[in-house]
Amino acid sequence: METIKTYLENMFMHVKNTPEVEKAKAELLSMMEDKYQELKNEGKSENEAIGIVISEFGNLDELAGELGIEETVADSNETEGIHVSLEEAKQYCKDNAKAAILYGIATMLCVFSPVLLLLVGGLQEEMRFADSIVVAGGLVPLLLLVACGVVMFIVTGISMGKYDKYEKEVLFLDYSTKQFLEAQRESEKVRFALQIAAGVFLCIVSVMPMLIVGSLELESELPSVFTILVMLAIVAVASFLFVSAGVKSDSYHVLLQEEEYAADRKRKGSALHIFDSIYWPVVTFIYLAWSFITMEWHITWIIWPVAGVLSAVIESILRSATQK
Repeated sequence: METIKTYLENMFMHVKNTPEVEKAKAELLSMMEDKYQELKNEGKSENEAIGIVISEFGNLDELAGELGIEETVADSNETEGIHVSLEEAKQYCKDNAKAAILYGIATMLCVFSPVLLLLVGGLQEEMRFADSIVVAGGLVPLLLLVACGVVMFIVTGISMGKYDKYEKEVLFLDYSTKQFLEAQRESEKVRFALQIAAGVFLCIVSVMPMLIVGSLELESELPSVFTILVMLAIVAVASFLFVSAGVKSDSYHVLLQEEEYAADRKRKGSALHIFDSIYWPVVTFIYLAWSFITMEWHITWIIWPVAGVLSAVIESILRSATQK
């Protein structure tokens, strides 16, 4: 019966999942089970029984009218899409896992980039550094870190560009591929939850040194500068955890066509795809432009956590609009 169930899932792989389709699938499965047991009782071997059942009930186009889903099946046959095999799904998950780490590192570099500039700037007042030392010891490393982060974003995005079709077009997965992806996601659920929890914990903890030093009312500003550096370093690590976990988890939404990647939304065309493709490049441009124009690098870093929160809000709004 497992063979018959798998075959049935493959039969309905292209069909839009509706309550009527689910009812028809259950009805057809019952019919196939009854026929299988009948043939077994007649003395047919398992392979013979399976072959007869499939030959008799294996054409969904012929059975659609009897099952009451003729129009749905006809519409599904006209829908263009991509068939994703188990091996292709595994390769996508593998490549996406690498991309998640690279995106996380790139985000961490951008958040961490002002640290040396803040440190050198803070020490300049105490030790009377020349401006050239501030540029060489703070501004140059900042630009290098930002450049490395941007390059990693671009290169990783280009390397994952071959999978853009998975996010935009309707995907058809066979039963075994769906089972593998669901089992794989379930096995990684605890790790994802721990990463997010650790990121939230770090964000909360990051402000504690600043609060402690601020309550001491010290004359020197250096301790305050160091607390900002510590906060940035901790937030950078938290950003890595958030981004790497989010990107990796998103791969399952893409393949299983959930949330913003649901087949119905792809057919309508989702504004989320456009938003995702332009949002972070625009944020990076604003960060660099603002920083170079004002030279307030110790302030402009705030754009990254603000952009992260704003991204989540905008995506929630777009998801709600797409569902209507």
